[in-house]
Amino acid sequence: MFELVKSMKVYKMQRILIFLLVVFISNFTTVYALNEEELVEYVPDKIEQISNGVDATLSKLQSNMYELNMDTSGLKTGYYTTYIYVNSSDDWSNYEGFQFKVENKSSSSIRINLDIKTRDGKVLSVPDKNVVMLKNIDREELEIYNPKYGTVEIPKDFNGEIYIPFNSMREKEEVLNEVIKVAGIDSWGIVATAAENENKDFLVGDFRLIKSGSNLKKYFEYNLEITGDKEVEIPVVGEGISDYKVIDTVENEDILEKGTVVEFKMKKDVNGVNISKDGRLTIHPDISPQEIEIESVINDTIVKNLKVNLLKSWTLTEKEVDGTKKSIPKENEVRSILDDKDEIYINRFIIIIRFFIVFISIFCVVLYIKWKNNLKRK
Repeated sequence: MFELVKSMKVYKMQRILIFLLVVFISNFTTVYALNEEELVEYVPDKIEQISNGVDATLSKLQSNMYELNMDTSGLKTGYYTTYIYVNSSDDWSNYEGFQFKVENKSSSSIRINLDIKTRDGKVLSVPDKNVVMLKNIDREELEIYNPKYGTVEIPKDFNGEIYIPFNSMREKEEVLNEVIKVAGIDSWGIVATAAENENKDFLVGDFRLIKSGSNLKKYFEYNLEITGDKEVEIPVVGEGISDYKVIDTVENEDILEKGTVVEFKMKKDVNGVNISKDGRLTIHPDISPQEIEIESVINDTIVKNLKVNLLKSWTLTEKEVDGTKKSIPKENEVRSILDDKDEIYINRFIIIIRFFIVFISIFCVVLYIKWKNNLKRK
């Protein structure tokens, strides 16, 4: 009987330890993507396409995926759009967002956005500075993106999911903090934009609705921005330094003050450029002007990026009234004050002075000895 009770206690203790281990792992393992229970698959009956002059081709692939190719070769300077859309009467008011897959097969970034048209005439999309999130299949963290000029820039070689929270969608002239309910939908679609003489090719599809209260809800409410110089001059000598931090744009404060852990790093390593974990960017001379990208990793779960242009120093082209450069010269650019002849004359003069000093010293010693001898004779 005693052994039975003892074995039951051991079994109970094992279950408690397993439970605590699961809790520990769940607390220290960040959930970076949604599980199937948080998503509702959306399979459109038919996707249509319209364009404003661009040569566009939409092809249906297997597994609810589509490929869109846009060619603007030979077109006049400007921006051209293709709209792939679904005419469908839906009510998404019980959902908090929309997810779909994107694979950018182009040689450069693509620019897209989600449009939702309601039966009361509203056209909803994600305006500049509002939040969308991307997750590339080759990394664990979620990346926060903000539209620019009304479109979300999808990087070259991106392959993953894009998450669009409905609370980020607005009408163009709508108050930004107004709560949006996506109900009474008449149609929805994806707008792709390309400039002249470009070829854009990307896959899009596997559409899902995100249920309310998902794991991403807290991230959808993030409003973060990296503050600091977006243009930094390359130093002529020494080092160029610029400091960066992440702020909450709603409360307008550094998120470090909330106890948030932030670590800065370069998205891609660049020789002559580095950034410390606390956000100090250091630039060394002799690098070419270019665009770099720094990223801040927040609580090891989400990433916010900032592009910084490294510019040639303006002092290299500006001159003083007398024609000399305003920039600090490099060591090999500093001209000697004296020419070779002057140096020869100076060296000779120094030698003469040395001989004169030696002669005076010897003369003084001789005089002292004679004076000493004369003193003894007396």
